[in-house]
Amino acid sequence: MDNRTLEISREVYHANLAPDSAYEVTAGNIIYGLVRSDSSISLFVKSVNQTVPVLVDVRRAAISDSRAQGDAIDDSFLSTEIEIDSGILSDSNEMHRTWIRQQNPDDQSWSLCETALFISGNGARICIWIDWIYKNTPDSVFREL
Repeated sequence: MDNRTLEISREVYHANLAPDSAYEVTAGNIIYGLVRSDSSISLFVKSVNQTVPVLVDVRRAAISDSRAQGDAIDDSFLSTEIEIDSGILSDSNEMHRTWIRQQNPDDQSWSLCETALFISGNGARICIWIDWIYKNTPDSVFREL
Protein backbone atom coordinates (compact mmCIF):
# COMPACT_ATOMS: atom_id res chain seq x y z
CA MET A 1 0.00 0.00 0.00
CA ASP A 2 1.26 3.49 -0.85
CA ASN A 3 1.20 5.59 2.34
CA ARG A 4 2.48 8.84 0.86
CA THR A 5 0.60 12.05 1.47
CA LEU A 6 1.19 15.46 -0.07
CA GLU A 7 -0.19 18.10 2.23
CA ILE A 8 2.60 20.63 2.54
CA SER A 9 1.49 24.20 3.13
CA ARG A 10 3.08 27.22 4.83
CA GLU A 11 1.60 29.73 7.25
CA VAL A 12 3.64 32.86 8.10
CA TYR A 13 3.06 35.20 11.04
CA HIS A 14 4.79 38.46 12.01
CA ALA A 15 4.66 40.22 15.37
CA ASN A 16 6.20 42.89 17.55
CA LEU A 17 6.39 41.46 21.06
CA ALA A 18 6.41 44.34 23.56
CA PRO A 19 7.62 43.75 27.14
CA ASP A 20 5.05 41.97 29.34
CA SER A 21 3.04 40.71 26.37
CA ALA A 22 2.25 37.43 24.65
CA TYR A 23 1.65 36.23 21.11
CA GLU A 24 -0.12 32.99 20.16
CA VAL A 25 -0.52 31.09 16.89
CA THR A 26 -2.99 28.23 16.47
CA ALA A 27 -1.57 25.16 14.75
CA GLY A 28 -4.31 22.56 14.48
CA ASN A 29 -5.36 21.61 18.01
CA ILE A 30 -2.27 23.20 19.55
CA ILE A 31 -1.41 26.78 20.46
CA TYR A 32 2.23 27.76 19.92
CA GLY A 33 2.97 30.88 21.93
CA LEU A 34 5.56 33.35 23.11
CA VAL A 35 5.64 35.35 26.33
CA ARG A 36 7.98 38.27 26.85
CA SER A 37 8.99 39.64 30.22
CA ASP A 38 11.31 42.61 30.65
CA SER A 39 14.39 40.44 30.23
CA SER A 40 13.47 37.24 28.36
CA ILE A 41 11.21 35.50 25.86
CA SER A 42 9.71 32.08 26.58
CA LEU A 43 8.07 29.58 24.25
CA PHE A 44 5.12 27.40 25.25
CA VAL A 45 2.60 24.98 23.75
CA LYS A 46 -0.89 24.15 24.99
CA SER A 47 -4.11 22.57 23.79
CA VAL A 48 -6.59 24.86 22.03
CA ASN A 49 -9.30 23.42 24.25
CA GLN A 50 -7.69 22.82 27.62
CA THR A 51 -10.54 20.54 28.71
CA VAL A 52 -9.71 18.14 25.84
CA PRO A 53 -6.12 16.84 26.00
CA VAL A 54 -4.24 16.35 22.72
CA LEU A 55 -1.76 13.50 22.22
CA VAL A 56 1.53 15.03 21.01
CA ASP A 57 5.12 14.33 20.14
CA VAL A 58 7.22 17.51 20.31
CA ARG A 59 10.86 18.04 19.38
CA ARG A 60 12.55 21.41 19.86
CA ALA A 61 15.97 22.46 18.57
CA ALA A 62 17.69 25.80 18.96
CA ILE A 63 20.97 26.95 17.48
CA SER A 64 22.71 30.14 18.54
CA ASP A 65 26.18 31.56 18.05
CA SER A 66 27.73 29.39 20.71
CA ARG A 67 25.35 26.54 21.51
CA ALA A 68 22.92 23.96 20.27
CA GLN A 69 20.21 22.60 22.51
CA GLY A 70 16.99 20.65 22.32
CA ASP A 71 14.21 18.90 24.17
CA ALA A 72 11.58 16.29 23.42
CA ILE A 73 8.11 15.47 24.65
CA ASP A 74 7.12 12.01 23.45
CA ASP A 75 3.70 10.37 23.46
CA SER A 76 2.23 12.79 26.00
CA PHE A 77 -1.19 14.29 26.50
CA LEU A 78 -1.10 18.07 26.36
CA SER A 79 -3.80 20.16 27.99
CA THR A 80 -2.24 22.82 30.17
CA GLU A 81 0.50 25.15 29.05
CA ILE A 82 3.99 23.62 28.90
CA GLU A 83 7.02 25.88 28.60
CA ILE A 84 9.47 24.37 26.14
CA ASP A 85 12.10 27.12 26.15
CA SER A 86 12.55 29.76 28.83
CA GLY A 87 15.37 31.77 27.33
CA ILE A 88 14.98 32.50 23.62
CA LEU A 89 17.54 34.99 22.35
CA SER A 90 15.89 38.03 20.80
CA ASP A 91 18.58 39.79 18.83
CA SER A 92 19.12 37.63 15.71
CA ASN A 93 21.33 35.24 17.66
CA GLU A 94 19.12 32.15 17.61
CA MET A 95 17.26 30.01 15.09
CA HIS A 96 14.53 27.99 16.70
CA ARG A 97 12.63 24.99 15.28
CA THR A 98 9.89 22.89 16.81
CA TRP A 99 8.32 19.78 15.30
CA ILE A 100 4.83 19.01 16.58
CA ARG A 101 2.96 15.81 15.76
CA GLN A 102 -0.55 15.90 17.15
CA GLN A 103 -3.53 13.59 17.18
CA ASN A 104 -6.93 15.12 16.58
CA PRO A 105 -9.01 14.16 19.63
CA ASP A 106 -12.21 14.03 17.54
CA ASP A 107 -11.25 11.58 14.78
CA GLN A 108 -7.82 10.26 15.93
CA SER A 109 -6.11 11.49 12.73
CA TRP A 110 -2.53 12.79 12.86
CA SER A 111 -0.93 16.04 11.70
CA LEU A 112 2.74 17.02 11.70
CA CYS A 113 4.18 20.51 11.38
CA GLU A 114 7.60 22.07 11.57
CA THR A 115 7.51 25.49 13.21
CA ALA A 116 10.37 27.95 12.84
CA LEU A 117 10.97 31.09 14.87
CA PHE A 118 13.37 33.98 14.30
CA ILE A 119 13.47 37.04 16.55
CA SER A 120 15.35 40.31 16.03
CA GLY A 121 15.42 43.78 17.55
CA ASN A 122 14.85 42.58 21.12
CA GLY A 123 11.46 41.16 20.14
CA ALA A 124 10.45 43.96 17.78
CA ARG A 125 10.64 41.73 14.72
CA ILE A 126 9.29 38.22 15.19
CA CYS A 127 8.61 35.81 12.37
CA ILE A 128 6.97 32.43 12.88
CA TRP A 129 6.40 30.09 9.99
CA ILE A 130 4.62 26.77 10.12
CA ASP A 131 5.20 24.14 7.45
CA TRP A 132 2.59 21.39 7.51
CA ILE A 133 4.18 18.07 6.54
CA TYR A 134 0.82 16.31 6.67
CA LYS A 135 -2.62 17.08 8.03
CA ASN A 136 -5.42 14.81 9.22
CA THR A 137 -3.75 11.57 8.17
CA PRO A 138 -5.80 8.60 9.39
CA ASP A 139 -4.40 6.69 12.35
CA SER A 140 -4.75 3.48 10.32
CA VAL A 141 -1.92 4.59 7.98
CA PHE A 142 0.54 4.33 10.86
CA ARG A 143 -0.73 0.99 12.06
CA GLU A 144 -0.32 -0.58 8.62
CA LEU A 145 3.39 0.15 8.30
